[in-house]
Amino acid sequence: MPDLPAYIGRYRVVERLTGGGMGFVYLARDLAIDRTVAIKVARVQSVELRERFLREARATGRLNHPNIVTIYDVGEHEGEPFIAMEYVPGRTLAEIIGRRTPLSPGQRLRMVRELCDGLAYAHGQGIVHRDVKPANLIAREDTGALTILDFGIARLSDALTMTGGGVIGTPHYMAPEQVQGGQVDQRCDIFAVGLVLYELLSYRRAFDADNPTAVLYKIVHEQPVPLVELMPELDAGVRAIVERALAKKAGERYQNLRDLLVDLDGVLGRIQQEDRDAEATVSSAPAEEETWATSPTGGRAAASRAALLARREERLREHLDAADAALDNDLCDAAQTAAEQAALIDPDDDRVLQTLERIGAVRLAQQVDAHLARARGHLENRALTRASESVEAVLQLQPKSRPARQLRREIESFRKINRCLEQAEQQLASGEFSDARRSVDEALALDGGHAAALTLGDRIGAAARDHRAQTTVDEARARRRAGDLAAAQAVLEDFDGAHDMVSAELASVRTEITDRRESFEALMAQARSHLEHGKLQDARDPIKQALDALAGGESEPESEPTRLETTATRTEADRPPRALWQYTREFGAAGLRKSGRARGRRTLVAIGAVAVLAAVAAGVATWLSSRGPGEQEPELAANRGAVAPAGEDPLTAPDAPVSRTEDVDADPADDDAGSDQARRIGSPPAGTPRASDPAPDPPAR
Repeated sequence: MPDLPAYIGRYRVVERLTGGGMGFVYLARDLAIDRTVAIKVARVQSVELRERFLREARATGRLNHPNIVTIYDVGEHEGEPFIAMEYVPGRTLAEIIGRRTPLSPGQRLRMVRELCDGLAYAHGQGIVHRDVKPANLIAREDTGALTILDFGIARLSDALTMTGGGVIGTPHYMAPEQVQGGQVDQRCDIFAVGLVLYELLSYRRAFDADNPTAVLYKIVHEQPVPLVELMPELDAGVRAIVERALAKKAGERYQNLRDLLVDLDGVLGRIQQEDRDAEATVSSAPAEEETWATSPTGGRAAASRAALLARREERLREHLDAADAALDNDLCDAAQTAAEQAALIDPDDDRVLQTLERIGAVRLAQQVDAHLARARGHLENRALTRASESVEAVLQLQPKSRPARQLRREIESFRKINRCLEQAEQQLASGEFSDARRSVDEALALDGGHAAALTLGDRIGAAARDHRAQTTVDEARARRRAGDLAAAQAVLEDFDGAHDMVSAELASVRTEITDRRESFEALMAQARSHLEHGKLQDARDPIKQALDALAGGESEPESEPTRLETTATRTEADRPPRALWQYTREFGAAGLRKSGRARGRRTLVAIGAVAVLAAVAAGVATWLSSRGPGEQEPELAANRGAVAPAGEDPLTAPDAPVSRTEDVDADPADDDAGSDQARRIGSPPAGTPRASDPAPDPPAR
């Protein structure tokens, strides 16, 4: 069975009433004009059948008769046609027959008369029902009037010709010509009326068998059991109507329902007159008592009077028994009719008054139960306004009803939950995650298992976590743009919990750190190699690229102060270690001694490059120190130790100023020795002034 749809067209579905092979019937609410409707959705896949269904439904919508259900609207829902019609509360004749509800002959004939009246009107409009059966006939709960349902497979009579054995209808209530695929007209409905009357009188089907094929065979070739055998006391006129309506040949039946109504009204008039005569005779018996007593034939009159009283008592008991039986089956309307019949015989009889009181109590209980059931259904569908209306209707009938008061408390609780959830949604949209969480917690305090509240709580938690992750990533990216990768990494690693966005950013930062370190180390190795071989000019490019690698690829413009000048103005904490400065100074002195005054200028350029390299190394040392003592570069640490004075930490030794080298001609032998020593990076050449030596005088110019 398919799930209950929330809406069909503009109608909000409340519950499923019935369902079968031809489709489903739903109870729904027309929100536009605030009325309850019944919606039938036909299960037809063929385009031709769907168009015919809608065409016939529109034709039926033109009918306006008190015994025909009113059609409000037609349309399509998910490719299937539907009809929105009047909702008629009550019991179908199929339910009444199935429960064998006690009804008087007059009641049964009146219902059939209303059936004939409604069908006769439809026939006059050119519409044949084609599926008349007890399940499509309902006795209204309020008035007991009969209403004809389901003209869904009716069609215009001037287009009715079926060939090839195709049939539409219910097998037990089809006319012989329908079974045989012949012409279908209003006389098929007349045959079905005869079958309904037969079943309503006898509480058994005229044609019944174990399978549909056997049923169809009986309809064509056999006669039903005569009613005279089943109900000997039945009026002969009623039997004649049934027999003529069930004639096998269409030409031998009633040709229209107006003729059948004439015969039926004659029988009804006769039965009603007999009832009035009997009641009049019984009611006049006490007034004739004195005459009978003084009559010469007083004995015979007394016997007649006793017989009338006995008959009155018998009829009174029959009506009361019928009322009791109807009440046992919760048929208040039938019980009311039987009790009223009993009251016509003796309105002062205590049994009649008690029966009427019992009927009132049962009717009240039914109304209360119906309102409570509707309230629970509306509450289950979260239609709180409709549920509240049903609860208030119960409290008007029974002000102290405990179930109604309990439902009222549940409705108020749901309303408070809805208010909390609405507020939480607004707070979530505004980014007020803490307030939204508190609103959801308030709703869960009322109903810990509320599905919508639990789902909203999960959404709030996810949104808050996403917001914290985005804030963390934004802060890390700001540190990253400033070149502080260590700080960016620390911010990301401090994030509480796991988040894909943070994890992805952290992986990117770690990759960039690794890439920069590897690039810097490669460039430093290249520059060191050039310096070891005395290729001072070739060392400039790797040094510049190393600086770019540390700065993220952004080198300083050449118009700005040189790296050497910038390094010279750094604070004490930012300056490179003393060993590197000393290495720069000694390497420069060796170069001047070898090259003389003319080459000294080029060597000064190299000194500036080496000083820049020293500044870079200082930056690397600072960066590596943030990684922990175990992660420093072993080669750099070794170089620092090689040039630092004994007993001093290369990273903490004070900086030594770069001294001016002497501008004098050097001995060639000294030049060669100095050159060999200068190629050993980290070992100052012999004769190079040391930090402890006094500074030499400036050269004469």
